Amino acid sequence: MLALALVVGLFCFVVGLVVQLGWRTARAPKVRPEMTVTPLGVPDVETVATLTPTSTATPEPTATPEPTATPTPTHTPTPEPEFEVYVVQSGDTLAKIAQEFGVTVEAILEANPEIEDPSRIVVGQEIRIPR
Repeated sequence: MLALALVVGLFCFVVGLVVQLGWRTARAPKVRPEMTVTPLGVPDVETVATLTPTSTATPEPTATPEPTATPTPTHTPTPEPEFEVYVVQSGDTLAKIAQEFGVTVEAILEANPEIEDPSRIVVGQEIRIPR
């Protein structure tokens, strides 16, 4: 409510200023009898010589450079990860195999998405070990 009152007050103030200043500057001046109007004199006109164009050398046209061929991008295939195949032996666990090959269990599981339960690997199962 206070904000509305401030906006209305500010609006009235601005309108008052515009009306006062606008009316003063927009009114035509009144000519009083003691004032005289002096016509402005016509300025002296000087004759100016007409300039004539001189012949200037135009530059020789230059050859437009040929556009440079943009090389076509070629697809570089990403190399497939290299794996070593390991056959599970009796007593093996993924942790033991990972330690033996210097990789993580997570890396072995990523390379072998068919392994659903990391605690259940069977003797004779082939496992891809990332290099």
